[in-house]
Amino acid sequence: MCDTPPYNIEKIEDYEQYFTDDSTSKAIDYNRWLKCLWDDINKKNIDLANIDKQITNWSNDKSNDDTATELNNYSMALYQADLKYTFGKIIFFIILVIVYIYFFKVNGIIEPILKLLNFMKTKITVDLPLATEKVIKNMPKVPEIKTS
Repeated sequence: MCDTPPYNIEKIEDYEQYFTDDSTSKAIDYNRWLKCLWDDINKKNIDLANIDKQITNWSNDKSNDDTATELNNYSMALYQADLKYTFGKIIFFIILVIVYIYFFKVNGIIEPILKLLNFMKTKITVDLPLATEKVIKNMPKVPEIKTS
């Protein structure tokens, strides 16, 4: 009784294939199909007492996944807001310094900075190459090792 399709179908793909096949009759005895399903469940010894627990566990896992996704999105939004705030503060500080120097003519701050930059520039471009040439000229000659 339960050995013929569609009563012995266990997978949804097989069930869909059964209904796409034109040679089969489309009428299904619902009560017979339900009896075959219950017989199959009893044959496989499925513990129906734990189904509620499994559904609850799945529901809890699903809600935990949703909560984790929501927290990830929220923390990303906070991170982006903090990043915008930080860059805004840096740009504001730079503009504030430029305005302060422009309006108050603070030469006492600018001149030492320019002198320091010129000093570093001359050390890098002039003194460093001269020092390397001097070191190269004064290097002791290493005796050659002859192999014969």
